[in-house]
Amino acid sequence: MEQILRKADSPELFWEAWESCLEQTQAGPRYTRLNIEWGLDISQSRGLLVSDESFVYLNDGKPAAAVLLPIEKKDEIVQISWVGGFVYAPIFVDRSLMKKVYAQIDEIAKTAKAEKISFSIDPFFQEKINYLQKYDYMDASAINYLIDLSLPGDLLQHCRKGHRCDMKKILHDPKTSLFCLEAADDALSHHLEYMEMHHRCSGRVTRPKSTFDKQYEQLQNGEACLCGLKIDGRDAAYAYFQYKHDKAIYASGADEPDFAGLPLYHALIYTAMNHLRDKGIKTVDPGQPSGPSMQFGYYPDAKQMNIALFKRGFGGEYSSNFRGTKYFTERAFNADAETFRENYARHIREKADKPALTNIN
Repeated sequence: MEQILRKADSPELFWEAWESCLEQTQAGPRYTRLNIEWGLDISQSRGLLVSDESFVYLNDGKPAAAVLLPIEKKDEIVQISWVGGFVYAPIFVDRSLMKKVYAQIDEIAKTAKAEKISFSIDPFFQEKINYLQKYDYMDASAINYLIDLSLPGDLLQHCRKGHRCDMKKILHDPKTSLFCLEAADDALSHHLEYMEMHHRCSGRVTRPKSTFDKQYEQLQNGEACLCGLKIDGRDAAYAYFQYKHDKAIYASGADEPDFAGLPLYHALIYTAMNHLRDKGIKTVDPGQPSGPSMQFGYYPDAKQMNIALFKRGFGGEYSSNFRGTKYFTERAFNADAETFRENYARHIREKADKPALTNIN
C-alpha cells in the first residue's frame, strides 16, 4: 500500500521518514533537516514562501522517496522553487516509483495553482541522464565543478599553477594562521565574528539572524565546520562547509574588507580541503557559480564568472548539473524566456567587445 506522509500533517514523523531516505540513498548535505530549515528561513524572510508541501512517499509503510516542495510566490507568479531558484530534486529509495511521485507533485502544483516547477538533481548523485525530461520538464541544465579530495598525494599539486603560488604566499607567511573548527571546539566567538564579518563584507544585512543560528546549529550537530584565517592576529576570512556521508558543500564565506586584494580564499579553501579529507570526505561541491558559460536559468555576470574560474582552480572535474522546469502557464514560460533573451543578448554584446577567451578551465 502506498501513501503520502505530509510534513504539514506530522512534522516529527515526516522528519523521521526523511532521515531514513537520506541514509538509504547516502544523499549529501543539501538534504539534511538543518540545511532545509535554513533555506526555508531565507525564503520566508524574503517574502517568497507561501507554504511547505514537502512529503515522504511511503510504500508498504516504508519510506520510498523524499520530496522537498516549497510553494513560493515571486514576481506575482506562484511556483515550486527554492528561494526563487531550483529546488533540490526528490531522492528515491525505490526508483520504480518515480512516475507516481512526479504525478503526485503535479497534483500538488495544480492544487496550489503553481505556474511552474523547477528542480535540480544534486550533482553528487552522478546521474547519467536528465531523467526530469521523462516527466515533461524542459531541460535547463548547466555544468558545475566538483573538487576531488580523493586525488593522490598533496592536494596542492593538483591545483592550478596560479592558485599554488597564491596559496604559498599565505601558507608560508609567519603572520598568518589557519584553522578549522568542529562541534567539539569552542567556536561560538568565531561564529559570531563570522556573522558580523558577513554583514561588513556585504555592506548590509543580507539574511536574518535565524539563518546564522541555523549554521551554528549545524556546526554543533556535527554537520559543518567553520574554517578561518588570521593575519597579524586579526580575523581576515571565514568559510562554512557542510558535510554528510562522504560529501561536502561550500556553504558560505566572508572576508574582512581591510584585507581586500589578498588571496585569502585560496589558502582558506585548501586548508578546508585537507581538513575534510581527513574526515573521510571525498568530494566538495563549491556550488554555482562554477559553470563556465551562460545557460537557460544560469546567468553569471563578469564577477561571478571570475568566481567560477577561481573555484575551478582546485583539483577536480566538471559534473553535470541536471535541471529542469515544467511550465503550466504561458505567462510563466514567457517571463523566463524573456529573462533568457535579455541576458543572452547582453552576453553576445559583451563577447563582441572582448578578445576571444583563451582559458575557460
